[in-house]
Amino acid sequence: LRQNGTARRRRRGAAKDAAGKAARRATMFGSTIKSEGDHDRFRSKADRVNVMTRMTREERMAKVDEKHGVDRDKDSDDDLDSDWSDSSDDDSSDEYSDSDPDASRSGTDDDSSSASAKGSIKEETPAQKKKRLKKEARKRRLANRPTYRDRFDAWREKRAKERRHPTLVYYEKLMRKEQRKADRLAQEAEDDRIEKEALQREEWAKRKEDEEFLQYVRDEDERRYRRVKAQRQKEMENTMCRMTLFEKWDLENGVINRRLQAEKDAKDKRDREADAKLADDTFRAAKAHNAELLRLEQEHDTQTALTTMRRAGMIAGVNPPRPDPREPPNETDVEILLRVKEKRPEEEEEEVREPEQTGSRGARRAAIQKHRTKKKKQEESHFEIELKRFRTVEKIQGFKLGPIGVRYLVRDLVLGACPRLDTLDLGWNHIGRQGVKFLSDGFKRKCAPNLTRLDLRANLLMPNSIELLLEGLVKGQVKLKVLDLRANAFKDDGGCLIASLALEGCFDTLEELHLESCEIRSRGMWALFQAFQAEARGKLFPSLQHVGLRHNRAAPE
Repeated sequence: LRQNGTARRRRRGAAKDAAGKAARRATMFGSTIKSEGDHDRFRSKADRVNVMTRMTREERMAKVDEKHGVDRDKDSDDDLDSDWSDSSDDDSSDEYSDSDPDASRSGTDDDSSSASAKGSIKEETPAQKKKRLKKEARKRRLANRPTYRDRFDAWREKRAKERRHPTLVYYEKLMRKEQRKADRLAQEAEDDRIEKEALQREEWAKRKEDEEFLQYVRDEDERRYRRVKAQRQKEMENTMCRMTLFEKWDLENGVINRRLQAEKDAKDKRDREADAKLADDTFRAAKAHNAELLRLEQEHDTQTALTTMRRAGMIAGVNPPRPDPREPPNETDVEILLRVKEKRPEEEEEEVREPEQTGSRGARRAAIQKHRTKKKKQEESHFEIELKRFRTVEKIQGFKLGPIGVRYLVRDLVLGACPRLDTLDLGWNHIGRQGVKFLSDGFKRKCAPNLTRLDLRANLLMPNSIELLLEGLVKGQVKLKVLDLRANAFKDDGGCLIASLALEGCFDTLEELHLESCEIRSRGMWALFQAFQAEARGKLFPSLQHVGLRHNRAAPE
């Protein structure tokens, strides 16, 4: 079966190749197939070879004439036929057809005019007339006859139309159908557009009519308003004129009397107020004078009594005894009071006095001595005690440390002093923003990892100090429980800043926050209230129990 199928395909391909070759030969040599229609009828075994014949020149010309409906004159000269037939291979017919037809007509007219001129001399015979008419008919026929190239192009177009594939015909019909559909849709769109434009024109006309009506109504209202306004203005002028006349004629006496009475009442009232104010001032001055006399008398008695008691030795003041010297703290104490070491007079003089410049060697010695002295001072403690030796201290209370004292305190804590420090009280030490910066740097370097209570009250802190302090506490992971910031000048800006830092999670371990007497007004109080009453307060500051805001002068509302 496979071999039979292969042989069948080969035979079918050979038949197609033979049909193609025959068609090419017919196109090249002008031959035609005897049987019209499709080549499929020659696919049988008996008709594999295409039956073709070669026509003569006269048959081909006759067929072309028959196709174009040209009636060849049998009695025409053979020379014309031979000339036309011989022009199949050259362009003589094209040159003849492309020539100006007016020239042939003008030539005919010239021949007729010449013949008539000759006829005037000698009449034309019937044979000559017949020959002339034939010649003119032949010229007209040759002038109007299509060229061989045009006939050949028409014949080739007809054959190409006959050989068109059915699929192309189907697709042409389909394209025409789609074109008709597109034309119909375009026509419908055009109709819709025209209808829409008509509706728009109607709507525009209606809107224009409404606008004209509204404009007419506005114009009428404006005219009526002006008319009523003019009428009322005229009535007002008349009324004012009448009132003026009444004031001048009938009401002049009453108006003058009332004005005089009002002026008299106002003067009496001013006199009474002046007398009352004078009496009140006199009473207050007498009362203040009596109070001052009483205060002076009491102060004199008090000073007399105090002088007597001082002379008797009952109170300190006159020759008081020296206070007991402070005992130095023990290294095992849990709580210490930190004071700055007082400078001796000789140290102050050494600081003021500069080394003498006695030559290069003396200057070098003085510089070395100065460097040693400075290094020795740095190694010495800045306070009355050496914090490095106190390992069990849990609470440090500063006394007039200032920012320099805080700097040395942070230095000692970073070096390992007081590892058990739990409470740091720096209230009333005037450390300022510089001291807070030193504290923040120390917290970042883990100077007090166990710190739970920090007291910074009354240290002249501003709002910008809060951010520095909390930044150090957060980065150093210091878990504060009590933060005391009372008596500082935070104001509204500081309150808002504390609220924003609280919402950022800086108070996650805080239990008490004291902000009393910080000059916070309504705006800062409201910000703090909103922050500490937020819905996420259980996550942001779960341990917070007390926030002190007393004595901050907030508005009642």
